[in-house]
Amino acid sequence: MNPSIPGLTITELPESLARPETERRLPSTGRIFKAPGADIISFTFSPGQVLGDHHAPYPITVHCLIGEVDFAIGEDTIRMKEGTLLHLEEGITHHVQATADATEPATILVSLLTGGREAQQ
Repeated sequence: MNPSIPGLTITELPESLARPETERRLPSTGRIFKAPGADIISFTFSPGQVLGDHHAPYPITVHCLIGEVDFAIGEDTIRMKEGTLLHLEEGITHHVQATADATEPATILVSLLTGGREAQQ
């Protein structure tokens, strides 16, 4: 690897991922990196943790890296397993939670596809 290449960002996973925080109600989070066009954040869900209804101001991709989570949009729920990748358009309300039968943490990687523009406040 050559980290001195202009315009290249290299991140080692899993060292950069959010660590489980079982005492919290919400999943733990950690920014992997932010660059023009993308903001990459990891979420680690311990059993019982829920990230309630919310929406993103940009299109997103969600990649389940470890374990399983339930990703819900309205009445529809998608069981995301290791390796599942989904894309969601901006502004769609959704929530994510550890599966009801979870005994181990699960980690997802969320990419906000900002296109180099700032969020509208």
